[in-house]
Amino acid sequence: MEVIANTNRIMAALIKDGISRRIIFSGKFTMHTPDFSIKEVSKYRATIMKKTGLTDGQFDGVMAKLMSKIEVADENAIPPQIFREAAKIMDPIDEAGTPFIALSLTLGKIPIWTEDRHFKAQNAVKTFTTKELARILWPQDGK
Repeated sequence: MEVIANTNRIMAALIKDGISRRIIFSGKFTMHTPDFSIKEVSKYRATIMKKTGLTDGQFDGVMAKLMSKIEVADENAIPPQIFREAAKIMDPIDEAGTPFIALSLTLGKIPIWTEDRHFKAQNAVKTFTTKELARILWPQDGK
């Protein structure tokens, strides 16, 4: 199954060796994210390092491992008409979500994995929360 990882899921996996990291490393999903997401993570690098106590080298190591499991899409490769369509869907709700909707539409409406409630306000693309993906991966756990 293919999914698009929202920035908040990548940051959660950086911050804690928890469920988000387990999902990314499960090998059960082909993960994608727009390059916008990587720029956002970089913007919060110092905050994440302070929160976690990671050194520069440790941060880079965890980030590299995570990104070895996530395909980063160049937003410039998204056709302009699709980006405009995504902007019509998401800009009135939350502009930061537009690159994720655009990538989803480009890749055939694959779902977005997010904890951002703004995505639930649109109905063009399916979304999954962490708990929903965990249920797919580990149905016996009842998470």
